[in-house]
Amino acid sequence: MTSTRNSLRAFDGLVTRKLLIYVYALIDPRTRRVFYVGKGGGNLDGSGNSRLFSHFFEAENQRNQSKKVLTIREIWADGLDVEWQILRCALRSVDEAFHAEAAIIDALALSSNGRPDNDIDGQGKEDHGWRHPAEVLAMGAANVNPELPGRVFVFPIHNAIREHPLRQSDWATAVYESTRQAWNLGEWLLNEPNSRAVGIIDNVSFGAYSIDHWQRHSTRPSKGETRKPRQISLWEFFKRDDEAAAELRNKNWQHVLGPEAKYRMRAGGVIVVEFRGAGQQELRYLRPSRERWQPFEV
Repeated sequence: MTSTRNSLRAFDGLVTRKLLIYVYALIDPRTRRVFYVGKGGGNLDGSGNSRLFSHFFEAENQRNQSKKVLTIREIWADGLDVEWQILRCALRSVDEAFHAEAAIIDALALSSNGRPDNDIDGQGKEDHGWRHPAEVLAMGAANVNPELPGRVFVFPIHNAIREHPLRQSDWATAVYESTRQAWNLGEWLLNEPNSRAVGIIDNVSFGAYSIDHWQRHSTRPSKGETRKPRQISLWEFFKRDDEAAAELRNKNWQHVLGPEAKYRMRAGGVIVVEFRGAGQQELRYLRPSRERWQPFEV
């Protein structure tokens, strides 16, 4: 299918040489919504400047059913051209363009425009992307050193919080939901008295909760078993409304979580830290082993 819409499909040589590396937006003329942000001109000589127009050729390929392409076809079906704007041009490097592109995507996601239809949120979001104000303030978090003794479940929520739909609109709920579910735990662990749990992002505990009770969240096949995999129960906890866990919230755990603990967290393992309390720095790490706690050094 060849469309008569968006008939301009290339920049001339003079524009190409002056435009160089750039960042652009595709706009739906019916709603004024920016539905795509991209980078063009991959080299300092301006080559690669056709990237903006490549989306129109993609839309003429009936096998392409991406959300971006479907939007372009809908605009054309209404007898309109897709609008485009150059947001930054004559950039000095591809990295600079990637950072500009990612920042624009983040800003649009926070605005009434909503997140554009890009397949990814932009390059470098893990290290340089949008941060909630709570994440910024946590950069100065004090080291964890609780007064209350006891055992604390330490759950890594870095991946879950990044993908949570409420991350930008309801931070507290997103942190709680990411911390409380869904974990592979032995049932005997679920009756641990007076236990608390924290959700860790980049060594900081953004969520801290007293555990009231656990319930089964879902099941999944066990990994590494090919014939007839066992079903593994995944559990979620419900918090108790008290302040016992408040002293664990917004604290830096870097001095607590050594290399082995971090390795186990990355692998989805259960990490429990047992504090002596009274502000003393004595602690030990526990892992479940045949329905009992086994200390391990870090």
